[in-house]
Amino acid sequence: MPQAELPLDGGPWSLATFVQPELALIAKRVAQGKHGPLASVPIAELGAFADLGPYHMQVKNPTYGLFTVRERPQAVAPAEWELRAGVPALWHHKAVRNTCLAASADALLERRADRSRSDQDRMLAKSGRLHLAADLGMAPQRVAAVVTDDPMLGISSWISVIARDPQFGKIEALCLWLNSTFGLLLRIMHGNRPYLGRSRVPHELARTMPVLDVDRLSDDQLIAAATVYADLRHLELQGFSALAEDPVRLELNERLCREVLGIDPEIVAETTRKLALEPTLHARH
Repeated sequence: MPQAELPLDGGPWSLATFVQPELALIAKRVAQGKHGPLASVPIAELGAFADLGPYHMQVKNPTYGLFTVRERPQAVAPAEWELRAGVPALWHHKAVRNTCLAASADALLERRADRSRSDQDRMLAKSGRLHLAADLGMAPQRVAAVVTDDPMLGISSWISVIARDPQFGKIEALCLWLNSTFGLLLRIMHGNRPYLGRSRVPHELARTMPVLDVDRLSDDQLIAAATVYADLRHLELQGFSALAEDPVRLELNERLCREVLGIDPEIVAETTRKLALEPTLHARH
């Protein structure tokens, strides 16, 4: 490819992310809104329509953080944990626990007495219901984003995403996209990959990640997205290495295309088959 045509977004080496050159070109075309039937699907940088929660060191750094974080013991049920003193938060990303699109708090934030309460309140105001996985191990882990019932802060493993226009269905649509084949494809192209098998999207890099522009979806599309999410939210997904065989992921892909985006599901089925062959989905470390 001529050097002048190398993409700046994601760095000039983003096209070398995939073993299959065709996948790199598909990812580039999808991000630019030029991939055949997907040209009707609006794509924008995440930061164009959403804000991010605080960087995790602002929350829990021993010197500068505003809170102390307590992890929920495995033996304690989520419902019981949320009754304890503290502010519920989402901290760890564990393949054995985060198996579906819906998530619950696994930590509590305790206010530090040596910090300004007004600063703490301002930070808590940046809570969100949608949380992006910052560091994704694609062989064992199953979700690239989750939704919590109540707004909370994502810490370390999760980046909270707050839509500036909190219209019904927007976070559900974005959650479906981020966990779909095309969402994963763009994430792999955009994220840091210091070694095979992982897709890291650091806090600031998340702002420029190309995603589905939910601000440009119609009311009917948003309602459809909320319906699909409600149907799938508690179903167990398999790891991304099982992309082509996971019945829940296949249903997510098919219904996202047909019911929300209004495009032929076969286009995502073909890309799923190709992406499932990529070594980065199967590498362990």
